[in-house]
Amino acid sequence: MENFRWVGLAKKLTIENDILERDIWVNKGLLCGIDEVGRGCLAGPVIAAAVVLNPGKKSKYVRDSKLMTEQERLLAYKWIVRNSTFGIGIVDHRRIDALNIYAATQWAMKRAVSQLTAQLSKKPDLMVVDAMPLVFSGEEFTNIPVKSFPFAESRSISVAAASIVAKVTRDRIMGIIDKSIPGYNLDHHKGYGTQEHSRAVIEQGSSIIHRQSFLKKSYDKMVEYRYEKQRELFG
Repeated sequence: MENFRWVGLAKKLTIENDILERDIWVNKGLLCGIDEVGRGCLAGPVIAAAVVLNPGKKSKYVRDSKLMTEQERLLAYKWIVRNSTFGIGIVDHRRIDALNIYAATQWAMKRAVSQLTAQLSKKPDLMVVDAMPLVFSGEEFTNIPVKSFPFAESRSISVAAASIVAKVTRDRIMGIIDKSIPGYNLDHHKGYGTQEHSRAVIEQGSSIIHRQSFLKKSYDKMVEYRYEKQRELFG
């Protein structure tokens, strides 16, 4: 990253979602994009990623991970690995239950940032977070401005890259968990509260990977779903 040639950089920054990067890069600075995946799931961890793209790098493949197919995400992920430095923060279901999902997500983001900055020779000049405000305690990151707003991935290619890294990482983890805990089809729905997943929990009970605090909130919905299925069977 330090050997990047800055000459003519401004002419290269033409993609639509590099708006926030432009001012940072032309001043030889670094922008850190941060995003998370898995906040709304019934099972599994919440995962955050923090990404610093090599200045001036861009790709038509990098956009909001939620708008991409799995194959598109994997292609983009390979590009990001080659053209960035990134960190990943993982907080498991037990910690989510012990804290709450908001605090757990904050913790995951801070872990991702810490892992990222340990690899850099200088700290980022700006951090951009999708939607969630991120406040650091202590002095290590207090001098770095942090911006957060909804749909940040549409204005920052770094946040879009973070969403892809987090999504690919979590999907892989859920695929591994599915092999160890069969019967819930976790590799398919990734732990989200789909009808298929809710039905499996109703029929089999929760597994060791489920977030008990989330199941309590979803219990009434699951009971209603079971009632409707029984009514279909018995009239």
